[in-house]
Amino acid sequence: MISEDGIISIDGGIFEGGGQILRIACAYSALLNKPIRIFNIRAGRRVPGLSAQHLCGLKIAKKFCKARLSGAEIGSTEITFIPSKLTSGYYQADIKTAGSVSLLIQLLLPCLIFGQNESRLCLKGGTNVHFAPPIDYFTDVFCPIAEKFGIRTTCSIPRRGFFPKGGGEVNLSIYPVHILCPITLLNRGNLYQIDGKAYVAGGIPFSVSYIIYYNTS
Repeated sequence: MISEDGIISIDGGIFEGGGQILRIACAYSALLNKPIRIFNIRAGRRVPGLSAQHLCGLKIAKKFCKARLSGAEIGSTEITFIPSKLTSGYYQADIKTAGSVSLLIQLLLPCLIFGQNESRLCLKGGTNVHFAPPIDYFTDVFCPIAEKFGIRTTCSIPRRGFFPKGGGEVNLSIYPVHILCPITLLNRGNLYQIDGKAYVAGGIPFSVSYIIYYNTS
């Protein structure tokens, strides 16, 4: 729904009522330069409203598209996002919790690939946490497919972050594209090998990773 002031209103409680509506809506808002108002944010979650991860993403998005942002605080269920021109640059964000870095990337990447120049992100938070794709899904699954569209990124993971402390770090470089390449995917191809990764954190003994390795090799 578009209000008299030209702002598109979006109900954040529809469908699953999670954070994905917020991430996708803000990404499209920045790309299309359309102002939006999102209400009922994360209404379907046990604790509704903005969490640290969502707030962190909104603040970076505000910087790279020179947006006006209101209502952005922890627990808020309504925000207004009025974007301006997309820019490129170096951006840092520290979620300061185990909030998912991968979900943060879902908001930022769609916009930055259409920037004028290379952008670099230094994101701190959770890299391998519940209810979110691990950063390995981004690097090993998403990026190879995205590259077929002409989207180029480089990603390093100096430190992994787990629940509840977080503290992981991901450095991501995003190279601009102006037109996405069409692709055709008709064949699954042949399966040659299956790989697995084991990470150890906190009080879990290192022997656990060895047990997993030798029982699956």
